[in-house]
Amino acid sequence: MGANKLAGSMSDTASDEEPTMEEILASIRRIISDDDGEGEAESAAEEAAPTPEPVPEEVVPEPEFAPEPEPTPEPEIAPEPEVVPEIEPEPAPLPVQEPEPAPAQADEDEDDVFDLTEFATEQPVNPADPIVSEPVEDRASLSFNQLSSMMVSGYVGDENTLEALVRSMLKPMLQGWLDENLPQIVQDAVEREVARIARRK
Repeated sequence: MGANKLAGSMSDTASDEEPTMEEILASIRRIISDDDGEGEAESAAEEAAPTPEPVPEEVVPEPEFAPEPEPTPEPEIAPEPEVVPEIEPEPAPLPVQEPEPAPAQADEDEDDVFDLTEFATEQPVNPADPIVSEPVEDRASLSFNQLSSMMVSGYVGDENTLEALVRSMLKPMLQGWLDENLPQIVQDAVEREVARIARRK
């Protein structure tokens, strides 16, 4: 801009007359001062102009993520109902059956007893075959006879035998057993006989 002014002034002066050196310097100073004034005016204008407020940046909202769906709770399994055993009704008591009277067979029983008795007496008893030989049997008998004679020594009369000695030893034992058990045995036998007679009637 200052160069343009300098060229214009120089052309103007050249058309009129040749400028002197002083005029040239003066015109240069004037041009410089004009340029400084314009620069100061521009700077003052720039300072006077309000500083534009910064345009706020548009805030881009962050993308909202949809919340994850909560897991569906598993249905609770209901406990199996306890099986209550059915109470079976008590069976009805069976009717008491009266014992049927036994058929009257007393006469037949007595006949059977007599028949068996006759059969037992009529049948001859065959002697069994000996297990040992006769010499061995004789020696065994001799040994028992010697033992018997030693045991019954001191006894006279009918007591001087082995059988008599055994009888005398067993008599008190047999007597005690009979005293203890004979009454019950007799009572049971009598009750059975009474019941048998009652059935016959």
